[in-house]
Amino acid sequence: MKKFNRIIGTLIGNTMEFYDFTVYAFLISYISKEFFRFDNPSVSYLVVFGVFASGYLTRPLGALLFGYIGDRQGRSKALSISIIISTIATFSIGLIPSYDHIGFIAPLILIGLRLLQGLAVSGEGGAIVLLFEKYSFKDRGLIGGSVLASTLGGVVLGSLVCALTSWLIASGQVNSWIWRLPFLLSLPFGLVAIVLRYLLNDFHLFQLAEQHDLTTKQPVRSLMKNYSRTILYSVCTVSLYSLTTSTLIIHFPYLMTEKLGLSNYASLLILTALLSIVAIATPLSGKLLSAYNPERIYRNAALLLAVVAPLWFYCISLGNMPFILLVALIFSLLVAAISSTLFPIFVGVFPFGVRYSGVALSFNLSITLFSSTTPMAMLFLEGYFNNVIAAGCYISCFVAFALIFTQLLLKHQQMVYFNQTESELALYRGSVSQ
Repeated sequence: MKKFNRIIGTLIGNTMEFYDFTVYAFLISYISKEFFRFDNPSVSYLVVFGVFASGYLTRPLGALLFGYIGDRQGRSKALSISIIISTIATFSIGLIPSYDHIGFIAPLILIGLRLLQGLAVSGEGGAIVLLFEKYSFKDRGLIGGSVLASTLGGVVLGSLVCALTSWLIASGQVNSWIWRLPFLLSLPFGLVAIVLRYLLNDFHLFQLAEQHDLTTKQPVRSLMKNYSRTILYSVCTVSLYSLTTSTLIIHFPYLMTEKLGLSNYASLLILTALLSIVAIATPLSGKLLSAYNPERIYRNAALLLAVVAPLWFYCISLGNMPFILLVALIFSLLVAAISSTLFPIFVGVFPFGVRYSGVALSFNLSITLFSSTTPMAMLFLEGYFNNVIAAGCYISCFVAFALIFTQLLLKHQQMVYFNQTESELALYRGSVSQ
């Protein structure tokens, strides 16, 4: 029961923070009208996407900040602080006066709160570290898949709430201010997660870690000095997850509404279904494929993805909805297979004293570099070539580059996986016995 409670408490916190971070994306059309004034709708969307991307800029900085706290004072303390900041920032977005009321100050406040959200959500890399360590790196595929599924669960929750909001607005049953409701709901959701995070802590484990001399006084400096190539390898590994989830969450809904003519409500329902499939399939994939080499699963799924992506966007260019949804389903299952292998591949290459910092920095740096730029890169390519298939080709080329680069890194430096010392294993046994 304690194991179940700790896992659920950690995952709920993950879900709430990613609800906070991504609900903005589902309300872009309303935010554009509320905070920005451009005659050209395409320019408005590009600017709003840019503000969305701004939330990624502070993620590497947040990763270092929360990584330092997590490696020096405990994983759960860093996770608790991050969710408090995230809840406050998201709730505050729902309270910002519109452009009509305070002019250009409104988008400036919005950008500031997005930066704060990015800073906060970067701390969630510690969730997987906490669970892997608590259970001595056992069931890595299932636990890793469950953590990523919980982040997608936050996205699904956000899409459901936003779909209901869009339906209420479209039906004329409420005033347009209701778009603020998903942001305001972050307060009660966040309070529940904050309490669970506090109750399910690892304070005793870190007391034992200090006794076993496993902590590092300057984890960030040690990380940068001794593990730069490992960070690069991890960033590249996470890049495919960053690219594909950004395509699903941000760009595909845009194509459904702007290119295929679906309502915002309908596109959110389709997105919710696809993300639910990924969220369910990711831990299942991690459990079923745990007996196999995660790198091989990752590589094969990525190669299939490179083939499927152009086909998917070709179907979108034809407007053939049954085929669009069928290929989107295949795309989503491949995303789940890739997602289930990420943490088993790279968490264990960082030792205990810098593990939170290493995992958080690698994950968030990849998200910053690739998730934030994917929608804008795809918009640019589609406009330049006047064809949405260009976006699918972009994914294929990206996959090829990522696979080649990771293999080159592995060739020049042999990574050591899950190399826990006897002191670290004793730490886990002592924590469990309490």
